[in-house]
Amino acid sequence: MAEEKVRIGRAIGAAAFTRTIADPDFDDGAEPTTLATFGQVPPEVAERLPF
Repeated sequence: MAEEKVRIGRAIGAAAFTRTIADPDFDDGAEPTTLATFGQVPPEVAERLPF
C-alpha cells in the first residue's frame, strides 16, 4: 500500500512496517519492523523508523 501511494502520486514518500501482536487486549507484541521505504523519505524520519 505504501509503495502504491507513492507510485500513483498520492504521497511523495512512505514507509511500510509491521508489528506482531500476541495479545491485542493488552497491546502485547513485538517491536515494529521496517519493511521498506518508498519515494522521498526525509533522512531524519528514515533514521527514526520504526516509530
